[in-house]
Amino acid sequence: MENKVENENELVINGENEILGRVASYAAKQALLGKTVIVLNCEKILISGNKSSIMEKYLTMRRRKSVKFPSVPEQIVKRTARGMINYKSGRGAAAFKKMRCYNNTPEEYQKVSGVKLGNKNIDLMTLKEMGRLLKEGRL
Repeated sequence: MENKVENENELVINGENEILGRVASYAAKQALLGKTVIVLNCEKILISGNKSSIMEKYLTMRRRKSVKFPSVPEQIVKRTARGMINYKSGRGAAAFKKMRCYNNTPEEYQKVSGVKLGNKNIDLMTLKEMGRLLKEGRL
């Protein structure tokens, strides 16, 4: 499951056609174990469930004035993983700093084959599509 990277403490996850919760939980766990985690292709990560209920939930969170919730796919992935880490403690804050998310694949990671997590066929929506609908403000 590990990939060939120059640094053993660096883990690259390819998020293309993967489910958001599974990517975020795997990335959070690996970051807590001390690895630097890079998540690629965040805009191609999928969210499972009914589109209208997903959009209703995210629009409700964005309408609250006390909570700043992102609409950019790479920030949504990082925010989801942050919810799985105790980021206010020393260990959790250090783990959160070791996470990096990219919408595309940067040149330095072009030749690296990222870790692929399995998923089942269910109702899915990409983060790119959700971000576009959030910016437009419609369901």
